[in-house]
Amino acid sequence: MNACSADRALALALALAVTACVAYDTAGPQVPALDGVWQARIEVAFENQAEVRRDSLRAELTLRDTHYRGRFAGSYQIGTESGVFGGVIRPEGTLVVDQFGAPPQPIAAVDTLRHLYAWCDFTRFGTGGLAGRLNADTVAADGTASLYCFYSQYGQEVQLPTTLTLHIRAVR
Repeated sequence: MNACSADRALALALALAVTACVAYDTAGPQVPALDGVWQARIEVAFENQAEVRRDSLRAELTLRDTHYRGRFAGSYQIGTESGVFGGVIRPEGTLVVDQFGAPPQPIAAVDTLRHLYAWCDFTRFGTGGLAGRLNADTVAADGTASLYCFYSQYGQEVQLPTTLTLHIRAVR
């Protein structure tokens, strides 16, 4: 092979490599659509050594696909409170809600929950995202978190580790 052929082969290989990079789909794989307004019920289970409690909240979720690597974004409304609601959905329909209320921690800044459990310290709220699934026109997401709640016992304030479990069910 002469020098001219080698230069052409190198140029062709370089052009193919550049074309392959440009053809890469930065948006990621196709995911199920979840755009729309969803009517939701949020079931909250609250449990520690002092009390066990169940509460139910009605919410509205407005969601849209961002068309970037399965991300969805939107908002929630519980009564007069509204805030950020978003996450990631995968091609098979599983999802993770990693934004629910103001960042950085999902759920910790949802004022409705903070007022419902006012004796608890949401600043030390520990949770990951809510794991869930999209099936046609139904979204389900669940998560468990831990936080400390304060009680007065025998004239002293004590903090009790508490488990807060959320079950979100929404229909479009």
